Amino acid sequence: MNIRRKVFLFIITISSLQAITTKRTSEAIQYVANLTHFINDQHFGTFVCWMLQFSEQHVPALLHSAMAQELSKDETAVLVHVDLHTSYSASFPSANVAIIFADALDEDMDHAHFCSWLDAISYKTVVIVLFKMTNQMLINSVADNFLLYGILNLLMVSINQDRIFTFNYVPTRSMVHVGFPRPSVLLYNRLKELNLESLTISYAKSSYTYSDETGVEGEDIHLFKLFFQRLGIKLTFHKPICDGKDYIIDCLEQTNNYIFVNRIYARKYSIQLIDTIEMDKILILAPKGEPLSFSEMLVKPLSPVVWILLLTICAAVHLLCRLAPSIICNDLVLLALTGIEKRSLHTTGRFEKLLAISLIVLFFQLKSAYETKLVSYMIDVPTGPDPKTLDDLRERDLQVLVDGKFFTPNQFNEQLAGLTRPDNTATLLWDKAFLINGIGLRIMARNAANMDPGTGKQRFVPLEEILGERMSFFFFRKSCPFQHDFSKYRRLVFEAGLQQYWRETVIAHRDRRFKTLVAKLTNISQQTVRGSTLKPLFICIIFLWVIALCAFLCELFIFYISKWYKLMKTQRLKGQ
Repeated sequence: MNIRRKVFLFIITISSLQAITTKRTSEAIQYVANLTHFINDQHFGTFVCWMLQFSEQHVPALLHSAMAQELSKDETAVLVHVDLHTSYSASFPSANVAIIFADALDEDMDHAHFCSWLDAISYKTVVIVLFKMTNQMLINSVADNFLLYGILNLLMVSINQDRIFTFNYVPTRSMVHVGFPRPSVLLYNRLKELNLESLTISYAKSSYTYSDETGVEGEDIHLFKLFFQRLGIKLTFHKPICDGKDYIIDCLEQTNNYIFVNRIYARKYSIQLIDTIEMDKILILAPKGEPLSFSEMLVKPLSPVVWILLLTICAAVHLLCRLAPSIICNDLVLLALTGIEKRSLHTTGRFEKLLAISLIVLFFQLKSAYETKLVSYMIDVPTGPDPKTLDDLRERDLQVLVDGKFFTPNQFNEQLAGLTRPDNTATLLWDKAFLINGIGLRIMARNAANMDPGTGKQRFVPLEEILGERMSFFFFRKSCPFQHDFSKYRRLVFEAGLQQYWRETVIAHRDRRFKTLVAKLTNISQQTVRGSTLKPLFICIIFLWVIALCAFLCELFIFYISKWYKLMKTQRLKGQ
């Protein structure tokens, strides 16, 4: 009788436990389905739910079927069903929620396929694991393994016990919830619960990071500092050492840091990239026109057409004087230039007077303009025309340096055919042009290295021709937990105008330093016209005076010789 009673009690106990477990399983499925519907209601656009079954046991298969039946009631959700024999491919849509059906946590499974799906889950995806709890000591180790794939929004729902686990990280800490809490209790920002005091991120020196030798922080340094300051994390900036041949992302992969501060132009889009919102114009900064030589300075005041016209007029007037000496008695070109006349102009004919007055007025105006240009050249050293197009660069045989860390030469192969040369130096080469983005151009224009200390002018000017427009990106290492929150914060900062404020602050600082440097160079030499500038001009004037004196002496010699010859001829005639 006692044996029958014990067997009866044992059967009742087993039946009760099974009923309780079945009830817990159905309640868990209904709760996870409701939680998924809640997440779908908060989402805009296509909602994708992955349903991953990587267990060979019978219970996970039943859970999968029951969950699919519950979620299929929502026609707006896209369900992706995956079994243990399916590996991930890029053709699958990105998940907003991933539900994993498992048995015991220590069950053996196909890790190759399972890891490929975990690797494809983004940080913002909510991952829910339905499992049978047999050993609570395994809970934190499972959370640590998921963290290796950048999964922070992890919920573990037990189907045989009244337990729901959520996790905070660094270090990993599990929180146990009894019953079925509200979604807001489970779906919170895990980053705000990190016990992380400091973080190291990488950067390369540029206009957006540390702008000059004084160490002024650029706008992107401010952006990252403010973002992590909100999370209570102190940043340490690390400058990676590259061999000069690596692309910037390849260089970053050599470090252990999660984030790279610099903006890059990606070869192809990746989920590891966060756009900077602004489109950058890609320009070429080329050296200004070269200083003119002294001979070029003498020719430049008048255009080639004016010189040709002037020579034509002089040749025509000189030929007219030779062919019609009875009509034109004076050398009109010499008369207009120097005022020397063989015969008084008022005693000549009307045609000669009109022609002489016209030439005098013309040459006077040209000489006035010519002298004005020469005086301006003494004050401001003249240069050749600045390049404006790529054809101008080809005419000057200028190469375009492409910084291999931020640009790739094949991006502009067609436009820069025969002009590009890879280069990773950060210094400016005065005889080379280089690529630059339009936003950084304003900062580079006020760089002290861009100023010529001799003239106080900028050494480089941007070409009017634009190569194109590109979107720049911030790079985050794969599985970085900060990427999604930074993307939202980046837009808030841009809309608030903080980025423009930081940029204008850096430009104002550079502008003050630039003006101070110009003032110092101006105070070094207060001479507006220097002796070295005037020396060629004085040499030219003295040379012309020597020629004029020689011509005058020759005229006197010829005049007296001809007079003496006539006198001797007259005396001979009288003697005969």
